[in-house]
Amino acid sequence: MTGSVSFEIDPATGMFLGRAVGMATPEVTTAHFDRMEIAVRHARQAGHTIRVLMDLREAPVQTPETAAALKAGGERIHRAGDRIAFLCNSALMTMQLKRNNYPGTVAVFSDRDEAVDWLLSDAPPPTSR
Repeated sequence: MTGSVSFEIDPATGMFLGRAVGMATPEVTTAHFDRMEIAVRHARQAGHTIRVLMDLREAPVQTPETAAALKAGGERIHRAGDRIAFLCNSALMTMQLKRNNYPGTVAVFSDRDEAVDWLLSDAPPPTSR
C-alpha cells in the first residue's frame, strides 16, 4: 500500500502542519510538494513567515528515490528564513533528514510541544538533535 503525505494550515498560527504515513512514492511526494508550493506562495504573498511542522512518526525511512523527491521538493519551496521542524522517532530517519540539507532553518524533534515552541520562537535550532 502506498503511503500518504498531507498538510493543512493551522488558522490560529498560520503554521503548515504536515503528516506522512507509510512508504511514500516519489510521485506521491512530488504531488504533495506541488500542492504545498501553491499554499506557500499565497502565504508569502500575504507576508507570512513559513513555519512547517512535519510529523514523520508514522513513516519509515524512505527509499533513495523518495528521499531524492523530498530533497528536490524542499529545495523548490523553502528559502532562508523558513522554519521547518520534523517530528520523528527514528535515529535513521533523523540521519536521512539531516543529509537532505533543506534550505531554511531546520530542526528534528521527538516531542511535538518542543517542536511547536521552537517554530513559534526565534531561537536557533537545537544542536543536540
